Formats: sequence, structure tokens, C-alpha cells
Amino acid sequence: MTKAIQERNLVEEHFNLYEFVFSEIQKNPATPQSDLLYYQFMRDYYSNILTAREQNKPLVLYNIYSQCEILYAMDLVPYLQGHLNLITPLHNDCTDFFDLSKGHGVPSEICSYERLRLGMTLAKGLIPPDFMVVTNLYCTGNHMMLDYVSELCQVPIFSYDCPYNFDDEGVKYYVGQLKELISFLEEQTKRKLDYDRLREIVKQSKIATQWYDKIGRIKGAVPAPSGATDYFRDLELTILGVGTEAASNFLEAHYQELKARVDKKQGMIPNEKYRIAWWGGYPLF
Repeated sequence: MTKAIQERNLVEEHFNLYEFVFSEIQKNPATPQSDLLYYQFMRDYYSNILTAREQNKPLVLYNIYSQCEILYAMDLVPYLQGHLNLITPLHNDCTDFFDLSKGHGVPSEICSYERLRLGMTLAKGLIPPDFMVVTNLYCTGNHMMLDYVSELCQVPIFSYDCPYNFDDEGVKYYVGQLKELISFLEEQTKRKLDYDRLREIVKQSKIATQWYDKIGRIKGAVPAPSGATDYFRDLELTILGVGTEAASNFLEAHYQELKARVDKKQGMIPNEKYRIAWWGGYPLF
């Protein structure tokens, strides 16, 4: 079993998947613009991970809510390996990965998201990063597992802290943490952060965030203009691509499509009576 799954490259598999879908939907003139932009971004995202070392660009594994604008500004390749934890079970049987994790001593009561990450790592189905940056804004289990994955992969890891209080003292503290993060990145890469480029990327990040906020507000329309799958894409590109023009273009296109549906009172369910709201992370089984 181990040998069979060790021959897989999950990053390459997902690149091929996004490349195939993108090439197919291009053939249909009725394909929404947001669909084209979404699959193009996802294809390019995984292509960048696959070719990072060929381009002599460090591959940086990060977790959700990390400041990937800094990574983009330093011409590094951001690698949210946790994205694979979410989407691989949608079209693959992951039993072997869970079995590997269990055989490694991780009980089945532990979050499946993190057990799957460990199983993929043990199977060597993931491209190892050059180093890792981790924030505490995500859950404790995620932070602890990434610490362990850094040991398994034998790569440096930097953990930085974000306070819960958004007051002057909290902001000052977080700025200090980001400065330490930048020092770590500069030490690992032997290159300096271009602050002018960072300013431009942060401007683009704000544009994306504004479109994401407008999408969030338009969700209140009745009937609902779209479903959970579309809104998950918004979250994906906000996390994976914030700071890039590609993510901003996608979010703008999706907002305009949603607004057109709202104006025409078109909904996913015409006679909508109930709506499920899920606070926090999506349920992972």
C-alpha cells in the first residue's frame, strides 16, 4: 500500500486536473468569466509550485491567515499545502493516507484535516517546501501538526504570533512579529524585502478584500444568487491569491455576475424558505 501511494505526486495531479478543466471550459462561449479566471488561477498556482525550483524560487509552505503578501513581495512561491487537504477527498479515496497516519500513532479522533496532511506527508505524495511560516491565527492542532511536519521534512519553520486584542498595543506587537518574520525570510533566502513592491501588493490585497466584502454583503439577497460551491471559490482565492491581480479580477467578475442575478431576482432556489449558515470552518469528514 505504502509503495503505491508513494508514487503519487498530489501537486502534479491537481495541476493536471485544473489544466484539463480550464482547457475544456474555454471551449464553451457561455462559460462565466469568473469560472475562467478561477480555473486559470488554480492551474497557475499549482504550476508555480511544480516549477519553483526550476525557476530558482524558494517554496514556502504557509498556513491560513499567514501574510502571503510578504511572500509575493519577496518573489517567493507560496504553498498552502492545506488546500490539498480540502479538495483531495472530493475526487480521491484517501483511506490509504488516513491508514498511514493511524499507523504512525495518530488517533482517529484527531481532526481529519490534519490526519490527512500527515498521511500525505508520510506517503511522500507532497512536494516538500524549502521552509515554513506559520501563524497562530489558525487552530492549535494545525499549528502543532505543521511543527511536526517540519521535523519530518527537515526544513526550518518560523512561527509568529498574532494577539487577539486589536488595540494600539496589539498592533504594535503584531508589527514586531511581522518584522521578525521578514528577518527570517531574508535570512533563509539571502535577499531583501522590496518595500515598494510590498506596498503595491498590499494595495492589490485591499482591492481583493473590498470585492470579497461586497460579495459577502450581496449574499443576503433573497433568493440566494449562488450556492456554497461558488462562495468557497471566493474564499479559496482570497486565501491563496490575495495580493495578486488575478485574485482581484476573479472576485470582481464574480461580484458582477452575482449582482446581475440579484437584479433579475434569479436564485439558486427560486422559492427559498430556509438557508443554512455555517459559522467558522466547513465540516470535514
